[in-house]
Amino acid sequence: MSMTIQELDRTVRSFYEARGEEQKRAQATLNQFKENPDAWLLVDKILQESSYPQTKYLGLQVLDTVIMTRWKILPREQCQGQLPNPSSTGKDKR
Repeated sequence: MSMTIQELDRTVRSFYEARGEEQKRAQATLNQFKENPDAWLLVDKILQESSYPQTKYLGLQVLDTVIMTRWKILPREQCQGQLPNPSSTGKDKR
């Protein structure tokens, strides 16, 4: 998922404000974003950095879907917001 929050804002704005093919492209992109199983990991950034209220709402929808459908099967560390320790993954962050 390589979309920045600014790009996501533009896409959401296109979905709500554009018409025709531009709106259809935006809808397809947003559907793809929402279907990505890792989209929920961006919700904190969406809520902090987005300048468009509908983008924040989209982030909350993504989080709601994860809570309702996948929360019990996610690793506890993810549910608690803990990132993996770099030393435990064998990667040094120097």
